[in-house]
Amino acid sequence: MASLEAALRLYKHRDGTLLRNAKYLHQRTGGSISSLSHLIRVSAITAILSGDDAITREALDDAIIDHASETKTSHPTKAAAS
Repeated sequence: MASLEAALRLYKHRDGTLLRNAKYLHQRTGGSISSLSHLIRVSAITAILSGDDAITREALDDAIIDHASETKTSHPTKAAAS
């Protein structure tokens, strides 16, 4: 997790954000390093395109990852939040 975070080149990203959310990230990805990598990558790309330039918990929540991880976890969906 620390290595993934250290590799991020997001101007406004706060160090320790991913480590503080380690339990959430493990639950969200089902412990799969591939799913974790994809989640971080999708969140980073979204942060760049939106101009936020930081990965936040909200960005992680909004990111859609692989089918297996999405169906195995209790990921909050926008439909459930409505």
